Amino acid sequence: MNGSNQSFNILIVKLSALGDVVHALVASTIIKRKFPQSKLFWITNSEYIPLFKFVDFVDDVIPLSLREFRRLRDLDFSVVIDLQGLLKSSVFLPFLKAKKRVGFDPSEAKERLSSIFYNQRIKTEGKHIVEKLRELICEALCISDDGLFPSPFSGIDGESIEGYGLLFPSASWQTKILDTDWCLRFFSGCLKAGLNLDLLIGKNDYLRFRKFPFGSHILVGLSIEEALKVISKAEFVVGPDTGFLHIAASLGKKVFALYCPSDPIRNGPFVEEKRVFTCDCPNRGCYKRRCFKNCTSSIPLDKVLKEVAKNLLV
Repeated sequence: MNGSNQSFNILIVKLSALGDVVHALVASTIIKRKFPQSKLFWITNSEYIPLFKFVDFVDDVIPLSLREFRRLRDLDFSVVIDLQGLLKSSVFLPFLKAKKRVGFDPSEAKERLSSIFYNQRIKTEGKHIVEKLRELICEALCISDDGLFPSPFSGIDGESIEGYGLLFPSASWQTKILDTDWCLRFFSGCLKAGLNLDLLIGKNDYLRFRKFPFGSHILVGLSIEEALKVISKAEFVVGPDTGFLHIAASLGKKVFALYCPSDPIRNGPFVEEKRVFTCDCPNRGCYKRRCFKNCTSSIPLDKVLKEVAKNLLV
């Protein structure tokens, strides 16, 4: 594609999960810098639509549905880029009016068969998923990478409060969940250090924490919009590889990341200063969602507390 003043339609497909959508948004910030006159469409799962309220470079966010697909068929796209790599995200692409349908090479796609619906397949070389997504986007649009990865979010009403932090104990993977004992000991350690900490938990996790001694510090059932505003006020966050952690990283918060089932080299916080803690499990980086071991909760709590104190109590 030639000329930054060209006006054309670009469609990005990234359906889920929350952290993956955040990574894709970070990678996609280059599009409007290179093509400010283009119109950028984005398809995602309906539960992530509220996230885009704070993303000003996406012109039209569309939930994946049959009704919306009918509307998409009436539009002309210069390029469609599937950043998901699933059959679900690619099978409908040939039915769109698109000159280019671009996605990952079969060796990198989450589901190899997804690549049969592309007319251009890209094999990337980056190590981190954000680098891979940026490489795919640049190849699809025939542009060079400018190396800039600003936060994709803007217009969030919140300023950092000194000494205020958030702990994220919830996760969709059983192997990423922090147990209540780990959380209680970490919370107590933060209080002794003079830090103010809240626990931001998923709505399905309330029963686990119903007897937590510091119930007034539990935030539960927040919408994505509400969670973004709370995270924007934190100075630091602690938690496993989840969407909230990656939102915090993209907002420039001090992130203390706890990794066991996923690989921090590929899926870690995309920040310059990495504070990553891993367990001693010989199978770490296995990407198993369930395991008989309580993986993430086996990460030494004292090491995390010591690093938090070193970075905040100066």
